[in-house]
Amino acid sequence: MENVYTEDADFDVAKALAERGLCVDALSFADSENSGPSTEHVGVVVGKLQSLYPDAVTLPNSSSHSQWRSNFWSLQQREAIPACIFHPQTTDQVTTAILLCRWARCKFAVKSGGHAAMKGGSSGDGGITIDLKRLSGIALSEDRKLASIGAGARWGDVYRVLEKEGLAVVGGRHSDVGAGGISLFASLYGWACDTVANFELVTAAGQVLDVNQHSYPDIFWALRGAGSNFGIVTRFDMETFPLGDIFAGIITYDHATQGNAVLSAFAQLAAPNVDPKASSFLIIVKDKDTRFLSLLASYADPITDAAVFQPYRSIPSLADPTKITTLVDFTEYLKTTLVNGHRQMYWTNTYKLSAPFISWFVTMFFDELDNFERLEKGDYHHRPIPYFQILTKDCVSKMQRNGGNCLPLTVEDAPYVNLVYACEWQDSQHDAAVTGLQRQVMEKAVEEGRERGVFVEYVYMNYASEYQDVMKGFGEKNGTRLRSISERCDPERVFQRLMPGYFRFGGAPRIVV
Repeated sequence: MENVYTEDADFDVAKALAERGLCVDALSFADSENSGPSTEHVGVVVGKLQSLYPDAVTLPNSSSHSQWRSNFWSLQQREAIPACIFHPQTTDQVTTAILLCRWARCKFAVKSGGHAAMKGGSSGDGGITIDLKRLSGIALSEDRKLASIGAGARWGDVYRVLEKEGLAVVGGRHSDVGAGGISLFASLYGWACDTVANFELVTAAGQVLDVNQHSYPDIFWALRGAGSNFGIVTRFDMETFPLGDIFAGIITYDHATQGNAVLSAFAQLAAPNVDPKASSFLIIVKDKDTRFLSLLASYADPITDAAVFQPYRSIPSLADPTKITTLVDFTEYLKTTLVNGHRQMYWTNTYKLSAPFISWFVTMFFDELDNFERLEKGDYHHRPIPYFQILTKDCVSKMQRNGGNCLPLTVEDAPYVNLVYACEWQDSQHDAAVTGLQRQVMEKAVEEGRERGVFVEYVYMNYASEYQDVMKGFGEKNGTRLRSISERCDPERVFQRLMPGYFRFGGAPRIVV
């Protein structure tokens, strides 16, 4: 019989805290159906944490508080001013913080890599931000088949430790990003969530669960793609695989003369029997008056002339720095392509792969950008970069193992493409204009995708805009199941009501005005 976790109906948060030696008054969280965060007892929470863990609390109006905020990649994230930054060193300390926030109805956020673009994504105004940076241990199992990775680790650190052992895990492409992501090895192993064998999870009731396919298969399924709607993950036990040097780089082409050839070559990377060691995505760039297309190409072996990339090599390029490298070095290089301290916004949608649709989008985007530049005067320091990532049949097939993940993607409808529109700019006075262009381009793409029959409702959480309803994108069947699991694990909706900055059930974090 399947093991199911359900929070006890008579759970008493004050009693749970008393068992930890913390005496608090009994308060009612569910005093009304719509009860939300309260600021009344935030000071009590801060005081309790400071009393228990004096070296783990950072308060406002201090240089360390400002320094901590300055480390966020996105300028919007730096704008949030939490009442307290808590730096737990153990999972038990995370549990204490969650219970205190639940007791006080205190808003909280959890930061891992801190690479969300939106304000409140992993910090927040006036509440408690739990920074998992000190939970960044990396350890190999005795048989070397699993790597236990603290939720505060960055991928670059993980890759460096494992590289010494001739191993790797499926993780993000940028070295300073935290847990999760679409990797260079997706066609071989699936996404990062698909290679997690076990999650260490702190529930809303302060229980610490080892969640895997055999212990709590329903939560395991949900955690593989649906975010922090079920608890806080403090450790990932991930499958390892052997890896030495790789081949990788970004090739740049002139759109005017080579555009059609590049788009045709890119689409060939989604062929049914394409070499699964290959990975690629298409980057669309305009610099001043010149239009470019770039192709990231990587291969899981140190082979410079893999047949799968012959179509790329046959096209005259403007720059081709592809070479034999390491996963550590290449992800460090990709980190340099992301500028810190600018305003940032992502927007993403999913489509069935269609070469004509991709070609249409490239033309539409360049035309819309030209029009924007004609109408909007002044220097916006604006860098819009849409890109397409292929999800091959092999990739989607790998998602089905170990009980599958919660993504509504099927092998039958694969290959897909994930379209991401990333943009950065410097000044908040340009927010409306820049995000307006982004929204306009992506809404036109959805409309065109629907007309062509290639649009897919699924929205990849890591690249979603704060104006997108990510949870709706899981579809009615998966969405209903996910909501049911969340309500069973967290009947008082602690993570829905008190942790509002990221993607929750019931709509987008922000409404377009």
